Amino acid sequence: MYAGFTVYCSKSAMQATLIRPRFLQSTNGEGDAYLALDREGVVLLEFAHAGSGEGGSRAYNWVEKENFALSVRELGEILDLEYGEEADWLHRPAQGDKQKSLRLSPLRGPGQKGFMFQLSVQAIQNGQAGQVYNKFNVPVERGNWRVIKEVAR
Repeated sequence: MYAGFTVYCSKSAMQATLIRPRFLQSTNGEGDAYLALDREGVVLLEFAHAGSGEGGSRAYNWVEKENFALSVRELGEILDLEYGEEADWLHRPAQGDKQKSLRLSPLRGPGQKGFMFQLSVQAIQNGQAGQVYNKFNVPVERGNWRVIKEVAR
């Protein structure tokens, strides 16, 4: 079991949780037992907007979160990113009513090293992507980036 790792910022937060692959025990025609891959593992990224909590403290709305599941291949691409490089992924479920795009771009501030994780969610209408109706921006600075990479390894 793996604990999630969360990065908080003033307007939103992102939690990364490793979901292990699932295997099924099976037998071949000769009765030999083996394990078969039932579902690949993913890194589940969950994004939530910030709001006001009790007493004026910052609270994050995890009830209305958006998810983006990184495949093993996509995770490999992220782990291979160098500072200054960018990457994009688009997920559009065959039966879904929305599509999600995840963009990683370098942080641009002086002396900053890390990546901006930007998740955009668009409605699908008549098979076409519509306006972006939900957007999350989470800066992942050098130390947090290192933790995410090490946990993923």
